[in-house]
Amino acid sequence: MTGVAKGDPVVIALYGPCGQCGECRVGDVTRCWSETRVHNMHGRMPDGTTRLSLRGQVVTPMVGAGTLAELAVVREAQVVKIDRDIPLELACLAGCGVTTGSGPRSTSPTCASARASS
Repeated sequence: MTGVAKGDPVVIALYGPCGQCGECRVGDVTRCWSETRVHNMHGRMPDGTTRLSLRGQVVTPMVGAGTLAELAVVREAQVVKIDRDIPLELACLAGCGVTTGSGPRSTSPTCASARASS
């Protein structure tokens, strides 16, 4: 990996873009539907395999990130380095909540006025 080193605080982004398709090359990564990204959505690496197994059985991480696990194997495109001054318990919310909310917000005009309820 480039841009991060062992021990750097990171957030895992769901479905990292491929960086090579036409959509990615023009900066529209939310429209990336490359084979790499589709494999990722099903918990597989770009070559279609998984790096994980349990007692000889193939394991595919949830939505390609396995974020409920203590350790995860992800593509470099899914690793977002964060500033050391940002508390990890807050930064982790961005890896899920922000990416989950950004899709509806960018595709639905009615979401702009929606408010979260507790």
